[in-house]
Amino acid sequence: MHARFELGPDKVAPLERPPTSGQASAYWACAAACVGVYRDRTMPVMTQPSLRALSPDDPRVVAPLATIREAATYLGVGVSTFHSWARGYERRRGEGRVTVAPSMVSALPAAGAGRAVPFIGLAEGYVLQAFRLAGVPLQRIRPALGRLAREIGVPHALASRHLYTDGCEVLYHYAAHAGDDVVRSLTVVRSGQNVFPEIVDQYLSRVTWDAEDWPWLLHLPAFHHATVVVDMKRAFGRPMLEHGGARVEDIGDRFRGGDGLEAIAVDFGVPLEECEDVVRVAIAARPAA
Repeated sequence: MHARFELGPDKVAPLERPPTSGQASAYWACAAACVGVYRDRTMPVMTQPSLRALSPDDPRVVAPLATIREAATYLGVGVSTFHSWARGYERRRGEGRVTVAPSMVSALPAAGAGRAVPFIGLAEGYVLQAFRLAGVPLQRIRPALGRLAREIGVPHALASRHLYTDGCEVLYHYAAHAGDDVVRSLTVVRSGQNVFPEIVDQYLSRVTWDAEDWPWLLHLPAFHHATVVVDMKRAFGRPMLEHGGARVEDIGDRFRGGDGLEAIAVDFGVPLEECEDVVRVAIAARPAA
């Protein structure tokens, strides 16, 4: 059964109806729910289940897990780039002009050991890095994020699973409305639907979500051989090997203390190649003073 639609300011009008009245009633009710209703002719209303905001005292929001350098290193991002994501920036140009950009990921005032980035900030940075790898400059994404936050309707929208299910449509229609082909490149058509390109899809598919569509586990992309996760249910959210549970910082501290890689690998029960990988990232994340 196939039908075509004509979208107007406040309706979804059928051009060809299904053959029977009973089928038509159910079909068009379902279609209207799926397609949504237009506020205007260019920007659609997203119809989606309500998303409960994270509690302001949720550990994912308030517990600092990483310094700016650590977060940047774990995500494979330059430190100065992640700093601008977390703190925003102000740049002076010729003739006294000032460019101000707000932060895009959550960060707290630096706490013990300089840690300022909570889990939710890591998750937001993880998504931004996926967008960068898809070839979209972040200065083009910044305006679209405002639209995304309004449509999803809660703080930290960039970390919500609704980005995965509905955010692609929001970004597509934003780009179409703004005439921004670069942002539009964040979406591709697959089976008649707008979806994220493969690199973004791969990143988002490696996030584990809770029952309310918020992340609680991330696979960190900076590691080439070891599988390292940030799991809010284990090791107080500190990066750790998914299998075996050894913490990245513990392996790094052993190496800084003068132990050889072979001895460390044996003591932690980690293959030598994975141990070398963990040490490489740990040293980059926290260089010796």
